[in-house]
Amino acid sequence: MHWMLEGQWYSVDYAVFVGHIGISEKELHRDRIHTDQVLPPERMAYMYRGGSVGKMNGLHPTYRYMDKMFRKTIDCKAGDKGTIADYSRNLLHRMAPDAHPFSIFDFIWCEI
Repeated sequence: MHWMLEGQWYSVDYAVFVGHIGISEKELHRDRIHTDQVLPPERMAYMYRGGSVGKMNGLHPTYRYMDKMFRKTIDCKAGDKGTIADYSRNLLHRMAPDAHPFSIFDFIWCEI
């Protein structure tokens, strides 16, 4: 990752960043969401009470609130707030009660 701050360039790689924020070895061996294909909207149907699958309209309140929280924190998105796009679908899918654990660190790394 590379960024500029006050005219000075900085960079950090995955392993160094992990060390700086104290991520456990166990966390690093969990599934990585970004190695999966983007979840097709049809596989999100269980998250809905009606409405259009893949959109915010009709999304179960639990998933709707999680999506809103994620958009403001770990999965910042701009643009069409009425659509659940790309890996945001996978992230919501991993919030299901029977979902497998995943690496939140890796998700954040891939999104930034």
